Amino acid sequence: RFNATGTTIVSVNLFTGATANIASLTGVCQGMDLDVNGNLLVTNEGLGKIQKINLTTNTVTDLATGLNRPNDVMYESATSLLITEYNLGTIIRYNTITNTKTNVASGMANPTDMFREASGNLLVAEGGGGGALSRINLTTGTRTVLATMANHPHGIARFDNNHVLVTRHYAGSIMKVNLSTGAATVFASGIGNPVYLVNGSSDLDVDN
Repeated sequence: RFNATGTTIVSVNLFTGATANIASLTGVCQGMDLDVNGNLLVTNEGLGKIQKINLTTNTVTDLATGLNRPNDVMYESATSLLITEYNLGTIIRYNTITNTKTNVASGMANPTDMFREASGNLLVAEGGGGGALSRINLTTGTRTVLATMANHPHGIARFDNNHVLVTRHYAGSIMKVNLSTGAATVFASGIGNPVYLVNGSSDLDVDN
């Protein structure tokens, strides 16, 4: 739950629906991921940092700082994170030992959510410009636009081996994109202002 002044990280029991507060953070937060040890990584866009929350003790530590409007984080290894920087149009690799960052890809229009394909490539939603879903080769940094879509595409989730679902924040809809052809069709609409989504196999969970 976030607002203009801070974010509360909440756990939800999927069987009972019961909620419990994990941590209260200053700043507006966006994407999250888990590391190999089960710690929660949180993108703090407002403070320009990635924060790590130990889900056993609820202790919060800064893992990466000095970022330019980070929107999503992806755990890559024990020393490496992939992060989108919204204002700069880049994906960076952040070394958590040396606290240094290197550009992986650039030239994007306000990148938001990331999704890793089985091939190892990244899919990235671009909210700026005309809006797009792009594929990034992590070895070469090459960006290929798979589909264009207006109204601020944001969240990405797997649908099947050849399709992903992408939220369009301002259109209140979710698009289904064919990863081979780039064809995009409306999968669901009338959702409000969807941001992130998770495919729960039988249900689709949407943050709006």
